[in-house]
Amino acid sequence: MNRVPPFLRWLVASVAAVAALTGLFYVKGQGQPDPLPAYLTAAPTPTSTEVPKKIDRLLVQVADSKNHIVGTALLIRGPGTLHVLNFAPHVVLDMGDAGLMDMYTAGAIQLPEQIQRGLTLASGIPIDGTLVMQRLALAGLVDAVGGVDVQSSQMYNIASAGAPQDFVTPGRNHLTGGRAASYATFLALGEAESDRIARFNAVLRAALAGLPNDPVRAQEVVSALGSLARSTIPTPNVVDALSYFNSNNLWPTATYDTIPTKSSALEQSLTSSWRRINLAAANTLISQRVGPTDLTDLPMRILVSGGLATQRLALRNQIHTLGFVFVDGGGGALPPSTQVTMRQGAVSSNVTLLLAALKFDKAPPSVMTSPDQPCDVHIIIGTDLQDSTK
Repeated sequence: MNRVPPFLRWLVASVAAVAALTGLFYVKGQGQPDPLPAYLTAAPTPTSTEVPKKIDRLLVQVADSKNHIVGTALLIRGPGTLHVLNFAPHVVLDMGDAGLMDMYTAGAIQLPEQIQRGLTLASGIPIDGTLVMQRLALAGLVDAVGGVDVQSSQMYNIASAGAPQDFVTPGRNHLTGGRAASYATFLALGEAESDRIARFNAVLRAALAGLPNDPVRAQEVVSALGSLARSTIPTPNVVDALSYFNSNNLWPTATYDTIPTKSSALEQSLTSSWRRINLAAANTLISQRVGPTDLTDLPMRILVSGGLATQRLALRNQIHTLGFVFVDGGGGALPPSTQVTMRQGAVSSNVTLLLAALKFDKAPPSVMTSPDQPCDVHIIIGTDLQDSTK
């Protein structure tokens, strides 16, 4: 008969187990815990061993604390060249089912992929990928490269509302992360958007040019931005594009242009800040900086001009229902007959489908063809086009 109490048997067994584990721990680690797995401690490394895809047009955007887009630069890679095209934050985009909105607002409610597609459709420029950085990510990037030097044209108070004054003085300034991000993104009362774009370019240029030439080290810096930055393409592809500019020392000779815009009435507000791309002026610039473009895999783009904002918006809804994309061409006096011009090479069956869906007081207009159209189709609203909302 076993007269050892159950509690005592449990205590002896527990002590023996602890002694055994202690011995094993000593033999295996000599009193030290096992190292963590490499995937938890390793520095950022390429996410893929494949050769990065060549990115010819990389869109870099910076958003404020509410994710509104306040800075946009399209970096265009050529044979030994770098062209930078800037877009104003309030450019109007057709976001499909979400309707029309400016890029500034879209940043807070749309994915980067959707904004990239909307900007491609509005401008006619194919974009290979997008890197979006929040303001704090831009600050982190600047600090990672040791700060940036900028040449300020005037004195700016870059302090946030309610904070102590913080001045950037005229002439050369060395800015660290937070100050550089503020300098690049704020817009002073009454200041032209072109002034902010110039400051944004100065900070972005200095920060990206400061990235290490070694792609592995550059990727460590970009990966360290973490959740404060998002991209529509793998990080190695982003880094490959940026490394090309740095390894070929292209930043000092880069050209800078801003896509021309005009005021848009489509917001239908007396205080509207919306801007539409002036395609007539932009097309020359795009052909010079971007070269031939291929948008055959995208929906048909239809430029609509003339009439009131309400008339163009009504036509936009019909265009969207058909699966096509609306581009605002601005208002103007209505000619007696609607004019339709198709770009040479556009799919004529789509144009026929479009005209069949519209209602006219008389026979549908004949379609003219031109090789110089900025969109697949250009419609100038006439008095014969019936209001689809009635």
